[in-house]
Amino acid sequence: MKKIDFEINKRNVRVNTWGDLNSTPIIFLHGLGGTGISCIEIANHLENDFFIVSPDLPGHGHTESFDNAKEYEMPNLLIWLEKVISKFVVGKYRIIAHSWGADIALHHYKKTSKSVSSLILLDGGYHDKDAKNKQFKTNVQDEIDYCINDFDNYIFDSYDEAVNTELSNYSRPSLSLTIATKDLIVSRENKYYWHCKGSTARGVILSLYKHPTKGTYQSIDNNVFLLHCDYSNSGEWNDLRRTLINYMKKESNIKTSMISDSGHMIHWDKPQEVINNILKIYENI
Repeated sequence: MKKIDFEINKRNVRVNTWGDLNSTPIIFLHGLGGTGISCIEIANHLENDFFIVSPDLPGHGHTESFDNAKEYEMPNLLIWLEKVISKFVVGKYRIIAHSWGADIALHHYKKTSKSVSSLILLDGGYHDKDAKNKQFKTNVQDEIDYCINDFDNYIFDSYDEAVNTELSNYSRPSLSLTIATKDLIVSRENKYYWHCKGSTARGVILSLYKHPTKGTYQSIDNNVFLLHCDYSNSGEWNDLRRTLINYMKKESNIKTSMISDSGHMIHWDKPQEVINNILKIYENI
């Protein structure tokens, strides 16, 4: 893995890469609260055959945040992403994207589908904020307040305490996940914090409300795939996921597969199953 820093509009951007620059490129886009190293287990497996480019998205990891919420809206974010991609890729490329990253990827695909040879969504792209609010009787401000409290109050006195607390949330131990987790912690004034601030989360959430992915569904063709979490058990969240994925399938040509016994972080819960699905998709395109 290589870590590369450069500037876009006088702001630092961190990109993590794996593999040979001359191999088939894959762009990985992480979700809200993740970093470019979130794909580490997938990237480690694919790096012998592909060139993986995984940026820290704005306000995450080592990429500087935008100045205001409006800059996180899709039109500006897509321009930023195109500048990142152009630094590393000439010609066509593949995309793998998780959660918020999957939303970005769908809007990018609608705009530049001729450049994208395949798009794999990891439990993302199908979420609908209005449907969620109707199901759970919440609103946009509730979600913003929750994320600001969750992100900005993540404060520890020691680095080890911060890392171990985060690792305790995961379903299995892994050296790669430990590396990815350490990338989520930053130090300021002898305290240890979550790398992504509440103000960034606010910008992202407002953007997701203003630019839902439903408007991209008609652009989805046979080269777009969704690997989603296991919604087979009963419960309000799983009922909502099932409804939204079925709607996406109805309105587009997307192909879907469920990763058994996985939650929203499917590539962390079941990395080998996700990798196997990715390789199977790549064998047939």
